[in-house]
Amino acid sequence: MHETRLLRARQDQDKVVSFFTGLWTLYPGLLQLGRSIQEPPVQQVYRQYAQAMSSIVRPAYLGLAAETNLIRQVAPQPLYEALVRMTNDAAADLRAGGSSSTPYVSVQVDVAWGRIINSNVYLGVEDDFRDFPFMQALGLSSYPYFAFPEPEDVPLDYYSRLTNGRTLPVLVVEGGWTSGSVGTVQSSPDKQTRYFRRQSALLDSVKAKGVFQSRDACVRFVYLLRRPRERRWGAARFARPSNPFTKAITSRRTS
Repeated sequence: MHETRLLRARQDQDKVVSFFTGLWTLYPGLLQLGRSIQEPPVQQVYRQYAQAMSSIVRPAYLGLAAETNLIRQVAPQPLYEALVRMTNDAAADLRAGGSSSTPYVSVQVDVAWGRIINSNVYLGVEDDFRDFPFMQALGLSSYPYFAFPEPEDVPLDYYSRLTNGRTLPVLVVEGGWTSGSVGTVQSSPDKQTRYFRRQSALLDSVKAKGVFQSRDACVRFVYLLRRPRERRWGAARFARPSNPFTKAITSRRTS
């Protein structure tokens, strides 16, 4: 699966961010065919597709894999090794072809902090920097409402700690806070609004290049953008202006 999203960068210019959102082995068409990314022919198709995306769409940022640390935790080792090999080969192809897109992979922030896996023991993402050395940016995915009861409980270094002192660009490409209760998670539009205020500080801590609010994590989803001249985060599109979440977005000023 693959997605292309439009974000706004700090330079106040629209940026296309394109990335692969899941393992091909989880894609129904491949499952039905009994195929896997462990097969060289399937890897070759992936590499060709990455090249096509780069040359035709020309995204500013091209993500070659999603939530790699989560995949490493839950997938069979041969499958993860195939992912590492396939994405590194694709990155080499892009370099050889003179691609102007900045390559990256995304990591799952909540997993990196051990909040979903590993009994709250911090793991970090150093293994991802090691396995995907082509990364020129870091994508983040986070759904902290599964790990924290209140938005204010999310540590202020929730994003910045993952970079471990690196200065590469950071983008939040997936995530959010639900505006409604889900299973054992109790939430509301007001709590979601508070999360956005909290996330503003998290984004500024890494000088985030862009952020995307997942529609799956929000009943009324928005695309978020950065307006550097006005020094605020704003909503590029939203369903209902009366939503307190969007009000918080349009009024929030950053330091």
